Amino acid sequence: MFDLIYWKAAIKAYLPKAKEEFKAGVYTTLCAATFLPLLDATRNPAIQMSAMVTALPILSELGGSLLATKLQEWLGQKDVPPEEMTDLLQASIQADEQIRKKLHELLKQLETINLVTTNRYFVLYRQGGY
Repeated sequence: MFDLIYWKAAIKAYLPKAKEEFKAGVYTTLCAATFLPLLDATRNPAIQMSAMVTALPILSELGGSLLATKLQEWLGQKDVPPEEMTDLLQASIQADEQIRKKLHELLKQLETINLVTTNRYFVLYRQGGY
């Protein structure tokens, strides 16, 4: 079942993978580590409903329909691999200040930034020069 605890654990588990696979910068990597587990969960029929039940209230609270609409747009791109999804995410961050602000709020709400600054991943990011 996908709930808030699962989502935070998925973010923590995704951070090392994101660091290795994506060279898009720290901020985009953090956004990817936060958003891609949700995308993966919503594509999995076994946990899709619980993922949406967990995520939609959070996304709606943070950005009205902005993040929920972006999630829906990305869900329609089922054949896009995670690396390219990160490129789409980075393009959205660069092109739309509102998306950037709402994603930052999501990072804070899910404590993604705390995961990086309070453990060894921060050192990995700093050493990578991102």
